[in-house]
Amino acid sequence: MTKEELVSLYVDGGLSLSGVAKRIGSTTTTVQRNMIRLGIPRRKDGGMSGINNPSWGKPKSQAQKDKISSSLTGRFIGEKSCHWKGGRISRAGYVYVHSPNHPQANASGYVCEHWLVAEKALGHYLPTGAVVHHINGVRSDNGNTNLVICENNSYHRFLHGRLTRLFLDGYCLVKDDCPQFKEEE
Repeated sequence: MTKEELVSLYVDGGLSLSGVAKRIGSTTTTVQRNMIRLGIPRRKDGGMSGINNPSWGKPKSQAQKDKISSSLTGRFIGEKSCHWKGGRISRAGYVYVHSPNHPQANASGYVCEHWLVAEKALGHYLPTGAVVHHINGVRSDNGNTNLVICENNSYHRFLHGRLTRLFLDGYCLVKDDCPQFKEEE
């Protein structure tokens, strides 16, 4: 890439750095480095974006603001987003489902799938303070038979303590609740 080539394409021809790169089959970074090495100054026009735009910093009427807002509103959210994966995402092992009208939906409109499964089994929303427990401990296993609805977090913690004692220590504190004692009788 010679200085004459760059001057004719960039300075005289008015091509952008990316235009020059495409024309000569190179990258923008390579073109920019060669321009610096050969002492070819960058143009100051910068196009019509940002501070070079003649309406930059000037007050806009409410109609202009509304037009800009309506052209951008909702363009890249939900199903229109390039990152859309069908409304199901996984975070910290839990499966979340896109349900923006649900009372427990987060700011992005997602709800834990195990809440939705439990609510479907109950036939109504879960009460405030309720916790859904995964029996087998697998957070993504949201089958009806793997979920227990706890009335509050205290009971949920009680279940975890009981399961820990059963599986790690092999015994329970209450004889009637422990399958090990029932087998011995």
